[in-house]
Amino acid sequence: MIRFSLVAGAVLAALAPLSAVSQVLPPLLLPPAADPGALQQRQIEDERRRREAERELQQPAQPLTRPAAPVAPTVADASGKRIAVNDIRFTPSEILDAAALERIAADYRGKQVTLTELQQLADRVNALYKDKGVVTALATIPQQDVTAGVIEVRLVEGRVGKVNIEGNASTSASFITPRLGLVGGELVDLQKLENGLVRFNRTNDVRLQADLKPGEVFGTTDLQVSVVEPPKHEMLVTVDNLGSALTGEWRAGLSYRNRSLFGWRDDLSLSYTRAAGQDSRAISYAVPVNRWGGRVSLGLYEDRTQIRYGALASLNITGESRAQVLMLRQPVWIDTRSQWDVVAGAKRRVSSNDIDGVFLQRTDSKDRSLGVEWQWAADTSALTASYIKYWANATVLERNEYDIDRASLRYSQGLPWGLTLRTALTGQSARQKNLPSGEQFFLGGEGSVRGYPVGSYSGDEGYTASVELHHPLFNTQIGSQALTTTGFFFADHGRTMPFRPPDSLLPHHEKLTGIGWGLNAALGKRTSLRLTLGYGLDEMPLAKRNYQVTVQLVSSLL
Repeated sequence: MIRFSLVAGAVLAALAPLSAVSQVLPPLLLPPAADPGALQQRQIEDERRRREAERELQQPAQPLTRPAAPVAPTVADASGKRIAVNDIRFTPSEILDAAALERIAADYRGKQVTLTELQQLADRVNALYKDKGVVTALATIPQQDVTAGVIEVRLVEGRVGKVNIEGNASTSASFITPRLGLVGGELVDLQKLENGLVRFNRTNDVRLQADLKPGEVFGTTDLQVSVVEPPKHEMLVTVDNLGSALTGEWRAGLSYRNRSLFGWRDDLSLSYTRAAGQDSRAISYAVPVNRWGGRVSLGLYEDRTQIRYGALASLNITGESRAQVLMLRQPVWIDTRSQWDVVAGAKRRVSSNDIDGVFLQRTDSKDRSLGVEWQWAADTSALTASYIKYWANATVLERNEYDIDRASLRYSQGLPWGLTLRTALTGQSARQKNLPSGEQFFLGGEGSVRGYPVGSYSGDEGYTASVELHHPLFNTQIGSQALTTTGFFFADHGRTMPFRPPDSLLPHHEKLTGIGWGLNAALGKRTSLRLTLGYGLDEMPLAKRNYQVTVQLVSSLL
């Protein structure tokens, strides 16, 4: 992206032939802080980061309370009488291998044994169950006629009886039950059940905790599943100064979210954001599509912009952007510590710009994407890595195709004294040059390099690196509300490679480095504040100051 001053000159030069409306204007590149498609993409990325933060929340370490193994009743053997064993027969088993049972039986067949020794036989079978992690099965030797020397060993293997679900005010029981891994009548496989619980908890915003209870019918075990849900409805009012310097930094927003519209943990979100020169609307819907955590989402976005500040304000430059985004996220591997997801998507965006009501240009872009994301978490640390490949095309005066590779890495580590270290690295690579503004890599602003205005630089390729050290501050009581506060020191660095015409005297790349401190505060459960004080270490042309103070206030109405 060429620098702001050069763009201003290009637009002014373009005004001369506007009297001949029929004349075709050459394609122009607006500053990223003013392009409606670029501003829209930034909001999409902000929402994506918020959803990623939700997925990275700590999951319950033990969603299943494992019962102790049943104890076989002991048979008193005061007489020491021996029994001639001609054969040992086991009732059918769906868990134990017949060869393993035969090896145990062979040690007793053809011998004179006491009742105590027969009990030891049952104990050896129960040890096999224990080795397999089965605690709902039991081998017993019932009372029987042994005059013929035939000993029957009864194998009682517990099956699922009733499945009782409680606490699911906004989640349908028919959505939960098939995803537990066990249904009524099946053998109780605790590992299978635990795997189902872990998968459910990692792919949904509710938390399941299961306990096993003795069933009403002999040989059955009932499942008692407790559900912890977040509020179904969420309505937030947001005020911040994270907007573009050209369309208005101060913004006000209202958003509504229904986390389980039809009881399937299907998520409906509506949002509206307003600044002096920006009007943004968005609606999205996400729904699970299979029992293994797959989820499809569709988002519709509409933005209208007007440059209200800066050197271009007098030109009455307006813009409009509409986008449709379809996404699929499918977990392919989940365990208690890690998760691998395949992500795929498609997007179409149509953006246009006018100067004083006269059409300037239109950009029609489409892309398809495919990638992978890995999440890992331990007791005090977490790591998330992703890579996504985009195949895209954009039409302004002619159709151009381009490929983009995007990757990110985030790491969090708990430290002594309540400290937390967080690091992040993001990057973009593209073989083609002069990408549409909405697909370029931004520097400046929250989520990028703090201490600089939003979209200070942009280019076809680039990276950002960030380090944060979070520390506790103080907690107090304000009336009936608890006030909790934490602070964080940060350092950000970014570099991007803008498009340069041949023989350009401008530098091949632009870089920014910012440092600062921030405050996170929460008053009760309804109001939160984020304050960031950022100082830019690199000078920028035409910049009025080398620092930024950003504020974000969020209040819940429900």
